[in-house]
Amino acid sequence: MGFLDKFKEKLKDTAEKGVEKGVDLGKKGIEKGTELGTKGYEGAKEAAKKGYDKAKEESPPKNSVKQDSSKQSFEDPLKVLKLRYAKGEISKEEFEEMKKTLE
Repeated sequence: MGFLDKFKEKLKDTAEKGVEKGVDLGKKGIEKGTELGTKGYEGAKEAAKKGYDKAKEESPPKNSVKQDSSKQSFEDPLKVLKLRYAKGEISKEEFEEMKKTLE
């Protein structure tokens, strides 16, 4: 086997090792990315649940009646409408239509 053949074989071996290492690094990158993505999703999900629970605790019950020096008055209709839209109870189109009716 001549010098050129030995060089080609060494080059081939080096290239194969490089490809194997690249594949291994790629797999590790995918695993780490998946792990981080899952952690990020779980963290966002937990934060959303905490925010929802807190908002639920702080918001008055539906159809609540406020007492104002022995007079009963319902909450501001526009505020209720905005809250229903924010909760996803009504669509944007329904919100806009009801808002026009109230104004």
